[in-house]
This record gives sequence, structure tokens and C-alpha cells, in this order.
Amino acid sequence: MRIPQPLGLIFPFLVLLGQGIAAEAPIVSIAALQAGLAARLAATHAPGASWGVEVISLESGKTLFATNADRLFVPASNTKLFTGALALDQLGPADRLNTRVLSMEKPAADGTLAGDLWIRGEGDSLISGRARGGGWKRGIEPVVAAIQAAGIKQVKGDLVADVTRFRGPAYGNGWNWDDLSVSDAPPVSPLTFNNNCVRITFAPGPAPGQPATLRLDPPWVSSASAAGDPPLLTVTHRVITGTTNQESQLTWEMPPGVAVMTVSGLVAFEGGSESAEVPVVDAAAYFARAVREGLAAAGVQVSGRIRVIGGYGSDPKSSSPPPGLQELAAIPSAPLSLRIRELMKPSDNLHAQLALLQVGARQRSVPASTTEAAGLRAMDSFLAAVGLHRTEYFFEEGSGLSRKNAVTPHAVVNLLKFMARHRAAKEWMESLPIGGVDGSLKTRFTALPTKGNVRAKTGSLRHVNALSGYVTSASGEPLAFSILVNQYVAEGSASSRREIDSLVELLANYAGPR
Repeated sequence: MRIPQPLGLIFPFLVLLGQGIAAEAPIVSIAALQAGLAARLAATHAPGASWGVEVISLESGKTLFATNADRLFVPASNTKLFTGALALDQLGPADRLNTRVLSMEKPAADGTLAGDLWIRGEGDSLISGRARGGGWKRGIEPVVAAIQAAGIKQVKGDLVADVTRFRGPAYGNGWNWDDLSVSDAPPVSPLTFNNNCVRITFAPGPAPGQPATLRLDPPWVSSASAAGDPPLLTVTHRVITGTTNQESQLTWEMPPGVAVMTVSGLVAFEGGSESAEVPVVDAAAYFARAVREGLAAAGVQVSGRIRVIGGYGSDPKSSSPPPGLQELAAIPSAPLSLRIRELMKPSDNLHAQLALLQVGARQRSVPASTTEAAGLRAMDSFLAAVGLHRTEYFFEEGSGLSRKNAVTPHAVVNLLKFMARHRAAKEWMESLPIGGVDGSLKTRFTALPTKGNVRAKTGSLRHVNALSGYVTSASGEPLAFSILVNQYVAEGSASSRREIDSLVELLANYAGPR
């Protein structure tokens, strides 16, 4: 059978993944495969759960198995498949963002900038010490180096964070209030630093009963700057050092929208340290403070205070850039082909929402109240080109945190089929987690025939689990599948993840005719 391009480029790749499969009990007919899948679904440990499954052959397009494939399910982070596909289709794998340094005038011969220094963001998600393999200084280094390369040695004016690129709230539509105090749901901003999170670490004190030692990374977040900028996060704690036999136990409390973290409990005397990632409230101010501290460490002082221009609820008349700003430097992001991997493989919610907003920010012909709404309108147009009907999906944000998102397994499989033939099919495949190898599938599918043979996107919320992607059968046939389960409530140690994985293992063992 002739394979359409570019699926013809992807097909050998999938076959190579499937080589070396040594199934103990291969399934040799479609009927046997269908019976096996149906039997496992019937034997679920959560009889009240709703399952939706569809499996197709990418060679023939034939449906090998389907149950509730046209029913809408909460997809959790399978939403990221749609966001990632949209970004690759609309922006292209080579797309780069620019973080720009601007001012009303050039610096004087001695390096003094008399006025304000502006930093304008486009949503680069990888300005981060963690992304660059170092601490906070390493993360902000490209911005600091660009400012220095522009000849600036001193700034007399303010440091202005320009976040006018995005319109709308700092959180995705439908994000629950109790998500907003954890690192999975940090605020979204055109200026993003260290995933808009701070690491808080408690280490044991000198003896049991003594207060624990608190460390913050970056260390300056809890103090005012020399110019009077307020702290970005206040941490109050009643954490003590326990005995050697006591287990560490901490309670973290942070009301949404309030930059105060309260921690209580204990850390074991010889139990090491306990850490947590905590979101900041004002991402733009966090970015600007990192720039200020990075410049200070490099010997460049900023005399003025930090100001944020733009953002949700700001007055457009007083919160817009003045005419006449000139660009002094631009810091390009990594290409989208790399940014999309950082979105998909670890299933990062911030990166996903930023990708949706990056698409929305470039929609000029479709007016919308927010950048998120513009991105979702672009999603509608894209999915119409995929061949999906408007009744097959509903998205209100780009990460999957919202429980109002809904999609059918059939729609997911159609997207997978479309992207396998897309001009960015190579980058698409390379972005997905690989079973037993990396990302959110590193600890799943760790043995043949599935290890290295499953490329799929995970998804989980309370009582919701999902896995959709690709697997090569024992006979070398590339398959696309979507498995969505909602209302999974079971007793004991039953796991929806294990039940989903067992279904994929059957697909990998399928050795029927192609």
C-alpha cells in the first residue's frame, strides 16, 4: 500500500520503534484484538467509570476498535495535543519569539541611560535557570548580556516591564481557584522567568526542636530591592526540626492572588530537606526583578523602580508604551520545535497556555476580547481544516487544567492522523513522550514490546485519565489511539493508569494482517 507523504517519512520511524518486539502471546486477528480490549474494559476496577476508546491503522485508515468514540470526555492534558498541533501549524517549527530591550534614547558615551529601560516580552517560556541548567543568574543571563552589549552601564530611570502583548487575566479560563497556589498553575505572562515559580526549601536545624532553616531560590524574592521594589513573596513558617525517627511533614498554605506562603510542620533531623515550587503572583515584576538583580551582579545599577505596563484590568490610556521607543537589543527564543518538546514531554501547563496565547497574539483579522479567546478562535479554524465538527470538542484554555474542556476519542484520533501527515510531522513526533524513555512516560511502558514503542500524551485530573498517541503493532503496523476515562473511582490499589497501559500493551502485541 502506498503511504501518503509526509506519513511516508514517519512510517519507517514508527516501524523502527516496533522492531525487536518479542510478544509472548501475539494477537493474530482483529477479532481477537477487539475481544481482548473489550474484556479488559469490562473488567475495570471502577465499574462506574466512563471509557472512550478509538484505535485506527495509520496505513489503511481502518478503525480497529472503538467504544464511546463519539462521546465527549474531559481530556485533561490531552488538551495539549490540540494546543501543540495548533502552534506547529500556525507558527511553524522554526518560529522564534523575541524579548526586546527598548528605550526612548540610546545610552550616552559613558554608558549612562538617562531615561527608562523597557523590557517587552512575547511569551518566551524558556528564560529560566532550570531550562539553562543553572541557577537564576544563568537563567536571566541572556537578557543581562544583551543589555550590556547595547552599551548600557547605568540606568537612571525606571525598569519597565511591558506585558501589553497579551490581553486578559493571568490565568487560563476555567482554572480552579485551588490550583492557583501550586506550581502546576502559575500566572501566565509575556515576561516569564523560572516558570514563574520560586523554590522554597526547609532543611533541619542544628538539633531536634530547633527551628528549621529556610532557603529561597532566588534568594531576593522575599526582600525589597535597593530602589524600594516590594518583596515578591513573603514566607512565614513554624517549621521545626523533628527527631531522627520522625517523618518530615509540612503543610503549605497560600491563598490565591496573595503573595504570602504560610508553612507549618517539621523536617526530620537526619531526613535531608523538603522543597516545593511556589508560584509568584506578579510574573512581570518577578521577571523585572530578576533583570535588576542580574544587572546589579554584573555591575550595572538601575536607579529607578520597577513598573509594569499592561496586564489585566489596566487602563489602556495609562498602561501603553509611549511612541518613540527604539529597540536596543532583542533576545531570540529557542525555535518552536524545541519549545514544543518542553510543553509536551513534561506536560507543562504554563508552556501550553503560552503557546495558545502566542498564536492568539498574532491573530489580526479576528477581533477578540482576550488573547486567549483569539487563540481559541484560531483553534476552531485549524480544527475545521483537520476535519473536526464543532460538536466534537470544546476548549476554553490551552493546558487541560479546565474541567470544562471536552473532546471525543474520535476527534483526538483524527488529529493524530492529520499530524502524522503534516508538514511538521517530524517535530510533532519528536515532541511526544516516549514510553520507558522520557517525559511523562519515563516510568511507564518500561519493558518490551512497549518500551520505546509508544509515543503518546498523558493526561490526568482527579478521577480523569487519558493517553493518546501512537504505537507500532507486532506486525509493524503503525496505529493511532485515544483512551479517555472519566469518573474513575475505585477501591483499593486499582489504577486507571495501569488499566490504560494494559490496553496499549494489547495493541503492541497485535500481530494481525496489515
